[in-house]
Order: sequence, then C-alpha cells, then structure tokens
Amino acid sequence: MQTLHKRLQKGEYVLHYQLTRLGDDYSLVVGGGEEHVGSIVLALPRPSLADPARASTTLSVLNVTGHKDDGVAMPLAEALCLISGRPAVVVAGIHFDNLPVAGLKTILSLNEEACRQLPHWVEELAGADSK
Repeated sequence: MQTLHKRLQKGEYVLHYQLTRLGDDYSLVVGGGEEHVGSIVLALPRPSLADPARASTTLSVLNVTGHKDDGVAMPLAEALCLISGRPAVVVAGIHFDNLPVAGLKTILSLNEEACRQLPHWVEELAGADSK
C-alpha cells in the first residue's frame, strides 16, 4: 500500500491531503486547522443516467452531526472516482476557529485546486506503486 502526501496553502490556510491506493481503489484524507473526522463520502462509478456512454458517480455521504465538511469531500470523491473509474472514499475534517467568509472561500478555492491536481496525484502514486 502506497500513500502520497500533498499540502496546499494560501495565506494562513493550509490543507493536507493523504492519498492511498487500496488495491485498485482509493482513499483520500483531507484536513486543515484542527483536523478531525467531519464527513465521509463514498463515490461509486456508474454510467450516466442521461447518457450511458458517459461515466458518472453515485455519492453516499455520512456527516458527523453539525459538520459541513461534505462540501470539501464530495467534489474530491467524485473527481477521484471519475479519474480512476473505481470506488473512492474521502474523509474530510477541516476546522478553523471564527472562520470568516473570505477564509471559507480560500479553503474552497484550495480544494478546487486539489481536484484539478488529483489526476497528477493518482499518476504519481501509480508511479510509486510500480517501484
């Protein structure tokens, strides 16, 4: 089992990503600030309902009561599943005290960057697996 660690930062906000390949499947843990388990998202690949020739996903979400980390976990799980064509699990827990709206926007922007980087991370992890 190989694990890849990545860190994205903008200003005072830092998010840590840990991508692990489990056989042919993937898990991704993302945390920032006071890290914890806030949300768990399972993404399963399936044909699109609108166009069966296109890939899509089904997401199952578990939130710890009062947590909203699924806003970070869902796009990551969907992206990872579509990239790999395999089941993917994302565990997210990000907490910054008194987070202003601008801080939330920064965190979501960092997460969008992580979604864009995921294909490279999966490729990098595959290279590590072959060594």
